Amino acid sequence: MKGIILTLLFISSHYSIACLNGEYLLPENDLRIPVTKNQSGISEEDFNSIIREFEAIYTPMFKERGWHLKINNNWKSSIVNARAHRRGRTRFVTMFGGMARHKEMNKLGFALVVCHEIGHHIGGAPQAFGGMSNEGQADYFASTKCMRRYLRKKDFKTNKTFSVAEEKCNKLFTNAQEVNHCILTAQGSMSLSRIFAVLQGVDMPMFETPDTSIARSTNYKHPPAQCRLDTFFAGALCDNDIDTPFSGKDEAQGACYKASGDEFGYRPHCWFRPKR
Repeated sequence: MKGIILTLLFISSHYSIACLNGEYLLPENDLRIPVTKNQSGISEEDFNSIIREFEAIYTPMFKERGWHLKINNNWKSSIVNARAHRRGRTRFVTMFGGMARHKEMNKLGFALVVCHEIGHHIGGAPQAFGGMSNEGQADYFASTKCMRRYLRKKDFKTNKTFSVAEEKCNKLFTNAQEVNHCILTAQGSMSLSRIFAVLQGVDMPMFETPDTSIARSTNYKHPPAQCRLDTFFAGALCDNDIDTPFSGKDEAQGACYKASGDEFGYRPHCWFRPKR
């Protein structure tokens, strides 16, 4: 009995620590970008405006689950990261200004960061300890569901194209708006993935060179930069209904899934090991 009690105490303590620390977009790093060294062109007004737009979209959806969404906009922080954690029925997302000020960041990339952190809360399986979606799944949710919902009312221009990405978007989608959203998500994905590469000290990712590695088991940590770009772009290519939510138990629900016959848009096997 004593052993059982100690085990339960350990699990409870581990669960509390996991909820307290939460999930970070990036592994811990020492890079700091203060307000005085803005390299991206994203202003404080842009930073706050994008966050407010996501609050307007997702606050009602979190409320339907019995949760309160709280997005902390810490523009003055120099930290190059973002964070999701929870306490009771409140689901927190913390956006740090240093991340928005990185030279590789653009507005679409920053929107994708917000989507990723929201995805930790409602992105479904695979889930890490404590019920929050793991890193790869938060990436997949960000482009499959969240960016599409965000871009519905936006008027971004595809001012920079990537030939391979554009070709695939045009091949898969016939609706002009869907094609545009796919290309815009690709642009944001490249922006964010280049930051991952800089911090990992690896070659810049490219749409032309997808990660061909196959994970022996699902990776619950931060995948390599190329693998994360592949995941974001896979989500952009998934034509599943954005209003069909991901499930915490069924990894195929709401997703493109190779075993279900989907040829595009399924989670890359560089981090994801499907159950079937």
